Order: sequence, then structure tokens, then C-alpha cells
Amino acid sequence: CFLLEILVGSGVKDKLKMLHSRKEAIAAKMQKLEAIERVAARKRELQKKILVGDYFLEQASKNGTMSELKIVMLGHLKRTGDRKLFEGE
Repeated sequence: CFLLEILVGSGVKDKLKMLHSRKEAIAAKMQKLEAIERVAARKRELQKKILVGDYFLEQASKNGTMSELKIVMLGHLKRTGDRKLFEGE
């Protein structure tokens, strides 16, 4: 090993150090991009829920079944704040 180090010199160590540094930078960039993708996925999922909810509210309003929808929602919702959205109407 000592002979190899003498022949190769510190250039290998410097290259390894540089590559490790680049590896860490790439890993940090990947984590950032993955976090951005998770946020975007949550936003897409929220948009779907809003659109589905809008559809069912519109249908219940058109069909005169809003009271039935409220009963279903009150049976489904567990959080007090969520239930208050339907209890007051």
C-alpha cells in the first residue's frame, strides 16, 4: 500500500475527496427535488379532493339531497372542526 501511495501520490486522495464532495452535493439536490415532488403530489391530491367534493355538492344541490349528504358527512367526519362545517347549515 505504501509503495502504491508513493507511486500514485496524493492525487488519488484528492480525487476521492472531490468525488465524495460531489456525491454529497448530488444527494442533497436529490433530497430537495424529492421534497418538491412530494409537495406537488400532495397539491394534486388536494385538487382532486376539492373537485370531487364540488361535484357531489353540486349534485346534492341540484337533486335536493343536501340534507342526506350532510347526514352522510356527519357520520363520516370525526374531527369537531370538520363536523362544524356541516352542523351549522
